Amino acid sequence: MLKKRNLEIFIVNSLIFLLFFAATYNLYIYTVCRFSASYAVSNDMDEYMRIKIYGTSYSSEGNTISANFSLIDSGGNEIAQLERSWSGSYLTVEFCMLNVNHKTFIFPKKIYGRDSFFYYSDESKKGSVLEKYYNDNQQCLLAGYNSTEKIRNSLYRLSHYALGKYYCIKFMNCTKLIVDLSNCENEVFYSIKGIGSGKLKIQEL
Repeated sequence: MLKKRNLEIFIVNSLIFLLFFAATYNLYIYTVCRFSASYAVSNDMDEYMRIKIYGTSYSSEGNTISANFSLIDSGGNEIAQLERSWSGSYLTVEFCMLNVNHKTFIFPKKIYGRDSFFYYSDESKKGSVLEKYYNDNQQCLLAGYNSTEKIRNSLYRLSHYALGKYYCIKFMNCTKLIVDLSNCENEVFYSIKGIGSGKLKIQEL
């Protein structure tokens, strides 16, 4: 009877500790992100990507579409380039938008192909993850070469939060943005830019 009582006390104490740890961790991440947002510069009006689609190849095994993507920092400089083929006939780019401290931050998340004009959420599980091309050594290169290390560190933490890299409850507003490239012509350069209020547009260069 005593052993059973001790086991119950141990379980209750363990649950209390886990709840306390989870609450403390979530509060810490929330505080860090709010603090980081005070230093980071909103990129709501920046250019994020330049794109050139080469075309689609058709075969009995499935269609593939090839393209070149360049990631652009806040100064308009290319920081990474990705050139390859994806399964499907059309391409989509997914972004994550974070609103905090009355600022908007947008981060490229993934490129993937699809076989129809319509977007299906399961298709986003495939594709190329983009975060590794602009986050390095706890710094977010999207901030630009002329930014301070503190600003790059702050934007890195915000991108981790927006992209779900922290295992925490998202108290701040995070939104998925989908950019459909099905209307882009082959062998033409395009740019994906922010136009304010968390909206993106595709513009021919």
